[in-house]
Amino acid sequence: MAVIRLFIDAGAFVGTELPRDQYYQQSRQSWTQLSDSAIRLYSSEAVFQEVMMLLHHRGGVEFAIRWAEDHLQGNVITWLPIDAQVRRSALPWMKKFAGQAVSFVDATSFVLMRRENIRRVFGFDRHFVAAGFRLWPD
Repeated sequence: MAVIRLFIDAGAFVGTELPRDQYYQQSRQSWTQLSDSAIRLYSSEAVFQEVMMLLHHRGGVEFAIRWAEDHLQGNVITWLPIDAQVRRSALPWMKKFAGQAVSFVDATSFVLMRRENIRRVFGFDRHFVAAGFRLWPD
């Protein structure tokens, strides 16, 4: 059986942490499925920073720090770096989807997902579908 490679977007992290988030129930259920399966998880340094900013803003600094400490321990998620090449390669994605207001973080995610041959994303952002990826779970 082939191992599924799954990229985690900020919405999946935030959704599972904040009960008032619109994706809270769906995120919680999906994380439970992940813990019971053989899926290899990836995300990026940019997504990590975006999640920290959102959790700090919505839940406070201690809440954000606790989340960071939990997610930096172990090797459950491979945190892909954002280097100069990724930043440069993200710009054409932003230009391509300028009318849809694709964020720089999403554009860097597209670059990394292509580079790492990751076709599915655990998140709720339809920009990933427009860029040719599949949302998980499907």
